[in-house]
Amino acid sequence: MAINKALYENFASFFENPTREGLRKLLQSNIGETNNIDFKETLPEKDKLAKHLLAMANSDGGIIIIGVSDDTPPIAKGISEKCDKSDIQKRVAPYIPKSLQFEVLDFSYSDSEYGAIKGKSFQAIIVESDPKYIPYLCIKKGENIKDNVVYIRRGTNSDEATHEELQKIINKRIET
Repeated sequence: MAINKALYENFASFFENPTREGLRKLLQSNIGETNNIDFKETLPEKDKLAKHLLAMANSDGGIIIIGVSDDTPPIAKGISEKCDKSDIQKRVAPYIPKSLQFEVLDFSYSDSEYGAIKGKSFQAIIVESDPKYIPYLCIKKGENIKDNVVYIRRGTNSDEATHEELQKIINKRIET
């Protein structure tokens, strides 16, 4: 999916320096989901969340924003309560390798010029991708995830990598 330059700039700006203002611009741009942006109304089950983290890490990193529906255009619904950051870490730790790095950030908007987010809170999970550690494999089987599988982002979905996709990931690692 191609996105225009201004929308890409909003995403890149937020990814490099995640701020309240950056998230507001990203949500206001109605960019929708992409390979690197995933919206969830609520925090997914632990194995589903791990699958998304693995897929993003194997696909150059990205952001999962909790509190936004994946409708077209996305709807900023907010979350009623934020999940503790250490609980999120504990939920996914059994499924992901220690080398997979991500950060959970909290954002609240008691006031905003963008009315759709006024009075709402969100959590953003920023997933890093380090080519020297790819491919990231799932290390534990779950109800929604298989062990020893490489997941990637394909469009707006987190799926098992095909042979060709796995070859690209391996080549990217070799290049580092």
